[in-house]
Amino acid sequence: MSDDALFAASWLALREPVDARSRAERLNGMAAAWLAERRAATRRPLKVLDLGAGSGSNLRYLGSRLAMPQHWTLIDQDAALLDIAMAEAAPCEAEARCVDMGRWRRRPDELAAWLDGTDLLTASALLDLMSHPWVTMLAEAASRHRVAVLLALSVNGDWRLDTQSPASREWTREDQWVRHVYRDHQATDKGVGQALGGQAPAVMASALEACGYRLYLADSPWVLQGLDDRALGEALLDGWRSAACEQAPEAADAIRDWHAARLSCWRRGELTIRVGHRDLLALPGSTMPTGTARR
Repeated sequence: MSDDALFAASWLALREPVDARSRAERLNGMAAAWLAERRAATRRPLKVLDLGAGSGSNLRYLGSRLAMPQHWTLIDQDAALLDIAMAEAAPCEAEARCVDMGRWRRRPDELAAWLDGTDLLTASALLDLMSHPWVTMLAEAASRHRVAVLLALSVNGDWRLDTQSPASREWTREDQWVRHVYRDHQATDKGVGQALGGQAPAVMASALEACGYRLYLADSPWVLQGLDDRALGEALLDGWRSAACEQAPEAADAIRDWHAARLSCWRRGELTIRVGHRDLLALPGSTMPTGTARR
């Protein structure tokens, strides 16, 4: 396994338990109710397409919660991560396919082939890496195939470091500046055009609504504190430092000073790290779970 794949696998393993406790259970239940009605009509196992599946955390989280026969297809461009996904115990039948999703804008027929017969299109922590045209293309393709869409943990661009320590509060202004630089980095090209970054949840919601979907949105923030979150918090701070230095190399010394101070505060237990995400459920047609509200 390459160094990049090892880093990605380590990062995904760190975030998986925090992702699981942060996701919006209400949307899972609504999706399961809609899919149960669909399965009653088709009398076959559900077909689930998981985009950017990585090491399979979405399958491990959602498969058991849907509580009905399913077949998952895991799509990712990293074959090593998919190997990990397939080696892990899964709650239902699954297969993995190594695919460059960026080429779907040039070859929409390929995406159409994957969506054919699909009941649920899902992804976790993917949208912020994609471009506005790609997201629009995905919404339109899903609509043509009348696929339910459940997208979890899309970053909304908001993160903050909360503290009760007077010494830690001295770095609040630097926090805001680094956040601004990091947001600029999020919006750089990640391989499929200018990335949406924190705009991703709103852009995807608008695209799906324009295609006639009914939308259900819920916040799913990370709240990190205490020893159980120590490693993930350090990885986040390291990642923010690296991204900010890449975006603003002329300020690298100031960014490294900020990082050293914040890492020290985190290790002393003086910080709570909050990272904003949103979950989105989009259901086609008029048959909706009983007793739900639009947003």
